[in-house]
Amino acid sequence: GSSGGVTTVDLPTCPEAISVQAGNKCAVLSLTYSNTENVSGVEVRYKTGDYPENPFDGNGLTVSGTETSISISGLANSITHYIRVFLYREIDGVKYYQTDPTNAKISVFPTAVVVTGITPAIVGENYMVIDQSGSFTLVGGDLTVYMVGGGANGGSGYTTSDTDTDEGWEVDGGGGIGGRGGSVKSFELNALEELSCVSSIGAAADYGGTNETTLQADSTKYTTKGEPYKLGGQGSRSYCEYTRKYGHYNHYSCHEGSTGQNGVLTPYGYIGSSGGGGGSLNHNSANGGTGAGNGSSYKGNPATNYGCGGGGGGGDYDPYDGGAGKQGCIILVWRESEGT
Repeated sequence: GSSGGVTTVDLPTCPEAISVQAGNKCAVLSLTYSNTENVSGVEVRYKTGDYPENPFDGNGLTVSGTETSISISGLANSITHYIRVFLYREIDGVKYYQTDPTNAKISVFPTAVVVTGITPAIVGENYMVIDQSGSFTLVGGDLTVYMVGGGANGGSGYTTSDTDTDEGWEVDGGGGIGGRGGSVKSFELNALEELSCVSSIGAAADYGGTNETTLQADSTKYTTKGEPYKLGGQGSRSYCEYTRKYGHYNHYSCHEGSTGQNGVLTPYGYIGSSGGGGGSLNHNSANGGTGAGNGSSYKGNPATNYGCGGGGGGGDYDPYDGGAGKQGCIILVWRESEGT
């Protein structure tokens, strides 16, 4: 409206929240809106040294509508960039900006993580996964490193020899124990200068064991050996008895299978979780931890995440194998953001 020749415009409400993730020469903003009324778009401004003072200060990009995820590319690595967003309302081609800085500023520190000599298995927004042994060079600022050894295969189901008498026969059997999770070690690594590295990735282990993962970075060696691991879930046990005299059998469940355990949560997901216990007579199996194999009354389920254990197999009349554990890996995580 207007009053005395002055036009008044209802401006957009300030963002409810802003967050950011850094990548290699890029950043991804996440915006939350408490009220989208009057919002025609977002002006994103960024520069080094200090926050932009107005919608025209520094570098920027314009995004129409109420986008919740906005990507910024072409940023220099290893330097802080100060970002400020200005929501705007457009009327007859004129943009009116909300300049209140509340929940509109954040800083970010992109980091280039460069690995040469080995191809990473996965590259995420702020992490990469190395899952093969070999020599490579690494440069990329201050990193958090997670290493996990190989997860164990789940235990097989079992039966005991039946006892056959004039009165009948009996079978004692049950599910296998879930595979234990690989040991996990985490530490900080300064890779501002190029490091000469050698990785040794622990393979999936036989039931009950673990295989270590190591990383040699210049003269320092890191290993998962001696680090704690997660035990798999106990398998179920049952007892069956068939009585000839009465022509029927009874089934006694001595205990049910127990669940596996969650390992360590990383930006990739859980690593080092243990498998669930196997079942008997088509029941009593249990789930593994996140990323590990679930127990089964038949063949145990395999692990899906690195360093996780397989599920226990089933057993009674016919024993079944446990599920496969999964090999270990090395996860490199770089700095995400510096919020203000």
